[in-house]
Amino acid sequence: MTPNQAIRALCVECVGGEDEPTHRADVRACTATPTAHGHRCPLWHHRLGRGHGGARALRRNCLACMGGNRELVENCTDHDCPAHEYRFGHNPTKARTGRPENFKKPRHGQSPHPPGQGKRLK
Repeated sequence: MTPNQAIRALCVECVGGEDEPTHRADVRACTATPTAHGHRCPLWHHRLGRGHGGARALRRNCLACMGGNRELVENCTDHDCPAHEYRFGHNPTKARTGRPENFKKPRHGQSPHPPGQGKRLK
């Protein structure tokens, strides 16, 4: 499931259940009512499948769901939630994809090789 699909599933669930034409209209007409913490829904701008940063929006949604407690988000056990795999704000299917020159560079003094797989010194 992509971040946009997860957002769509959460929005449909929020307005009442199955992804039927009436619920699609309800998602489109959503006014982003404030959450329990008084903030607008973090998914509102993404509800129609537009925009970038869906995984980050899902992270904000998870934080709102868990009362802002990062530890509860990290230890969330609701594997049926569409946002579960995006709760860290990253798309796990896109990890280390793209051009290698854009990958995060190791810090000064750190080996660019995983532990135990570094180059052997003679």
